[in-house]
Amino acid sequence: MLATRSTLIVMKAAAISASSATCVWCRANAGTTTRPITAPTTYELAMISSPKMQLPTVPMVKSRGSVRIAWPSTRRPRPSTSRLALVVKILTPPVSGCRASRPYRFYPAERRPSIHTHGMCQQTQCCRLPYHREVTDYARRERRELADLLLATGPDAPTLCTGWTTRDLAAHLVVRERRPDAMLGALIPPLAGHGEHVRAAKAAQPYAELILEVRNPPWWSPLSNRLTDELANGVEFFIHHEDVRRSGTDWTPRELDPGQNRALWTAVKFTARLGLRKLHLPLSVRAPGLGELTVGDAPQVTISGEPGELALFLSGRQRAAQVTIEGPPEAAERLRTANLGM
Repeated sequence: MLATRSTLIVMKAAAISASSATCVWCRANAGTTTRPITAPTTYELAMISSPKMQLPTVPMVKSRGSVRIAWPSTRRPRPSTSRLALVVKILTPPVSGCRASRPYRFYPAERRPSIHTHGMCQQTQCCRLPYHREVTDYARRERRELADLLLATGPDAPTLCTGWTTRDLAAHLVVRERRPDAMLGALIPPLAGHGEHVRAAKAAQPYAELILEVRNPPWWSPLSNRLTDELANGVEFFIHHEDVRRSGTDWTPRELDPGQNRALWTAVKFTARLGLRKLHLPLSVRAPGLGELTVGDAPQVTISGEPGELALFLSGRQRAAQVTIEGPPEAAERLRTANLGM
């Protein structure tokens, strides 16, 4: 019995000595990726030689999926579906081609925005344009039509802006978008001289170049980029378009679509609150079918008309705007001759 136990102890000690001798390199290089694959890497040998050391690892050289090698997941990554990317995509101007099938994760299927402008959509139902895409087109459309009208009338045609010809108006539009320092004169009176000097220098350029700059605004401008274009230019270019159209005697009001009327009425409500308070005259502004705005308490005068006519009236073009004024004659005359332009 004692002999058998002694024999087992001697055999176990020999096995430990042998395995220790074979794992000297293992203890020195445990955890590295340069260990040859033929080296003993069994769990038993590792536990016998180095029970508290990190197990050796097998190298993953140029194998797909290795953490040491950056592999692209796909050659054509899926477009971003974050909320910011969705907002930028919505505000992007429409392009030809139907995009109704593109994924929008944050919109239910029945509310996903889709457009087609070529009239050849293969779907059974027409891809109706969302309202925000329609609004974004109004500023661009007014800009394009105004540029065409400026070219047709020439550089010396009169406008509704007192003392300005079409050349002066075109220079104003270019400076407004490309020289923010010059436009500060409209808000800060001491800087008005600087703004007029910059505008006069721009007006001295060839007329064709001015119209080209009006037609193609800079992408970096705070007034004409994709996010602020409609907010800053929708009403501005509509009014200046009418400045040229209504400078003569043979003009008639344009028929605007309902979407543009709603956009103009939104701007009229903002302009009325700012421009009419300085008159200290309680009045109400009414657009048939769109709503009514009251400025002050117990209004004495009511101005009613289409949103485009109200926008012209509140911007200082009272004599060219076709609106109806109801109230005392003295108050109505005061309103017609007031300086409402900003």
